Amino acid sequence: MLTQALFAFVHFAAAFGVAATVFFEWFVFHRRVTMEEARRLARADLWYGVCAAVVLGAGFARALVFEKGWSYYAHNPFFHAKLGLFALVGLLAMLLCASLMAKGAGA
Repeated sequence: MLTQALFAFVHFAAAFGVAATVFFEWFVFHRRVTMEEARRLARADLWYGVCAAVVLGAGFARALVFEKGWSYYAHNPFFHAKLGLFALVGLLAMLLCASLMAKGAGA
């Protein structure tokens, strides 16, 4: 029971971490980014990736072990929609990061 609560806490804390890093990146990002702001954005992007990985890991652990079981979630369209949107946002974030790194390397 305590382990289940701990995984739920970690899952939700990481989800809030993802939201916080996205807000921070939005708040810091300007048209003309200084080198210090670029470093802050890179650190925030790193934390975004860490939090997203923890959300996925803890979420799958909860779905497989602690909650209703995988058979429930495998047939739930909302679960698939949520995972699909999470993957889409993650891929878009990686594409943006890669394009910014390519532009930075070319400058």
